[in-house]
Amino acid sequence: ICSSYALDTHDAKDRSRELQEFSFGKEREESETVSRAAANWTAYWRENAFLRCAFWLTCAVGLLLGLLLPFALWHGGTKGMMEASAAAVICLLPGLIALRITSYNTNSQQVFSAFLLSMGMRMSPPLVICLALSLRSTGEEYFSFICYLLLFYMVTLALETYLSVRLIQPKRKVCT
Repeated sequence: ICSSYALDTHDAKDRSRELQEFSFGKEREESETVSRAAANWTAYWRENAFLRCAFWLTCAVGLLLGLLLPFALWHGGTKGMMEASAAAVICLLPGLIALRITSYNTNSQQVFSAFLLSMGMRMSPPLVICLALSLRSTGEEYFSFICYLLLFYMVTLALETYLSVRLIQPKRKVCT
């Protein structure tokens, strides 16, 4: 009886050691997989200049919106907040499209056409919206929205132009 108990105890210890080694190996494999995925994402982030530039443009618009929302709430209530948010989205999306166009056409022969196309994409939505609002009424009821739109347009125009120029300069560090 004692010898069989000793064998059972020895077998149980061996099994627990095997399970621990297996689980530690599994944790190591999982951590290596996660670190490989993180390394791949980091390498992709470093290589893809458009993502970095889009991130900075989105952060700048988000920061401006965050600074502007308390004023919009005070000035116009929830309607003012909606106007400011709509103006941010209306200016951010064409800016991202313009950055994408510029990032595709970094070839020296296509840079000018890329800038013209991206300028048209960036300017069209705000201008069409302002035109539609001016045709709809005298503009007094939409004055705050137009001011928010112009503010966001100027900020995205300046930042997107800066980031686009950085995208086409091959020897400089892009959008860091």
